Amino acid sequence: YSISIDLCKDVPDYASNGRCASIILEGKEVGTIFEVDADVRSHFDLPARASAVLLNLTTILEYESKTTVFASMPEFPAVSYDTTVTMSHSKSVGKLLDDLRASSELLESAEVADLYGKDGEDYNLTLRFVYRAKDRTLKEEEAKKEFAKAEKVLGV
Repeated sequence: YSISIDLCKDVPDYASNGRCASIILEGKEVGTIFEVDADVRSHFDLPARASAVLLNLTTILEYESKTTVFASMPEFPAVSYDTTVTMSHSKSVGKLLDDLRASSELLESAEVADLYGKDGEDYNLTLRFVYRAKDRTLKEEEAKKEFAKAEKVLGV
């Protein structure tokens, strides 16, 4: 299945503003992941940083199950790079990852490796890129050229 997250368009009253994401399954919103708002935490004596997930199981269970019997092991090795960028809470990481994944045919995956920062401030996002050719071993020069395309998308 294609699952992603994106910033909430409408933040519910029980969620902290800027710390709320919609869970999207096959292009349809099926849930929300969020940090519980301070006022709600105080009413229920919850810890200082409480998080929750709401899932619409009725919608999720409407999707037919997909079974993968096996996945072939790659024949050729991968080349991976990590990079860290500063992000603001107003930018969509989901859209950024989509743009990065479209930047190269040799990009096998672009994933969030780490996320750190202080409340209410811009945060640092570490991304991991894995490059692999299906028909040969990539040379370092080839992988660096492909990674440069991702850096261009990132504005690095």
